[in-house]
Amino acid sequence: MFSIFTALQFSVATLPIALRSLAEAKVCAERMKQFLILPEYSHPKVGAAGEEDQFSVSLKDYNCAWEESQDSKTKKDKDKKENQEKRKISFFSKKSEKAAEKGDDGANGDVKEELLQKPDEPAKSVQALFNIDFQVKHGELIGIAGAVGSGKTSLVSSIMGEMKHMSGQNSIYGRLALVPQQAWIYGGTVRENILFGSSYDEKMFDKTVEAAALKPDLEGWPSGDQTEVGERGLTLSGGQKQRISLARALYSVLVDAEAENAKYIVLMDDPLSAVDPAVAKHIFDKAIVDLLKDHTVLLVTHGVQFLSRCDRVAFMKNGAIVEFDTYENLIKSGKDLVNMISYDQSQKVEKKLDDSGAASNIDPKRKLRERTISVSSENEQGEQNVMKEESDDYAAGWPVLLKYFRVRFHKIFYLFSKQITLKAINYVDISQIGWI
Repeated sequence: MFSIFTALQFSVATLPIALRSLAEAKVCAERMKQFLILPEYSHPKVGAAGEEDQFSVSLKDYNCAWEESQDSKTKKDKDKKENQEKRKISFFSKKSEKAAEKGDDGANGDVKEELLQKPDEPAKSVQALFNIDFQVKHGELIGIAGAVGSGKTSLVSSIMGEMKHMSGQNSIYGRLALVPQQAWIYGGTVRENILFGSSYDEKMFDKTVEAAALKPDLEGWPSGDQTEVGERGLTLSGGQKQRISLARALYSVLVDAEAENAKYIVLMDDPLSAVDPAVAKHIFDKAIVDLLKDHTVLLVTHGVQFLSRCDRVAFMKNGAIVEFDTYENLIKSGKDLVNMISYDQSQKVEKKLDDSGAASNIDPKRKLRERTISVSSENEQGEQNVMKEESDDYAAGWPVLLKYFRVRFHKIFYLFSKQITLKAINYVDISQIGWI
């Protein structure tokens, strides 16, 4: 019996690892399936000859739509319904076979035909952009602003060729690089996430890390750019993920520009909203204005301090570009962009008043403890500020703590005391045997 258990020991020990590997393989196969069934990506078409010397992006009376895609829940419901229909078909087929033996080909056969002859529903589309006229010259820095849901992300996606073209003309001259609004990383080192398959150039890599404000993070991590991130690695904040995503796009643009003298159209879908103002200013100065000065940049942002430094600003409303001119001219016109800026400033004033009112209601006699948190100050170097956090001091005492441990860990105390008792009994028995 002992030999049997010894032989099974390895199999039982590796069973959890095998089950976990099977589950991971299933998830990986599903992801690969979803990727492989996607339609092939095609670069947006190039327009007529002669426009290439003038514009890098040219949209004329352009209309496009999103194709509605079913989420995972809808797919599961659909699969469930299909399985139910298959069961019904098999049930009615069995009944029809029995009825055929009896000479009755009535309602059961009709129900089977109805279930089998269900037409597939056509894919639906929802129009998102309407009559877009948008022309961008080579090397321009264009700011794109607008309220939530106004179509800024749809405009970026249409330039990438990810939307359904309905009518109008769209012409793209140059390679495309995208910094998405929802940053993503994959399991690997920080360097692998930035290179993304490109060859490693130390000088270019250091320049990219500095421009993306990742240098302080790499210095703080134990392994630097070899730090593992992702599901089994270091957990990153939203700002750190966004900066890695930005560095990935910057490195690709810089490497291709140096090797092949390629001209890029860099699409940035609000990457500065995930970082604090000081880091956002650093990224705008070092990355967008400096490193990408020879490329066309389309920057989606709400920051007035960044819009004022763009060559031109496009303001979107209800899926259309309602204003497109220099920042100074848009301010002079006093229309939609001015209204949005005035609203944002009023919201900030109200928030400050609410915060000051809440601070005045705090009891000054309450004891406070200080904790140091790492926050970026208004200067570019960043400092560590001390923030006071409210707390109440309460002396619990040993009786309360003992009661808490007795209630919380009573099973552990029971097992521990049982083991001590058994050891003591064994010690007494051994001592008696030795004495005898």
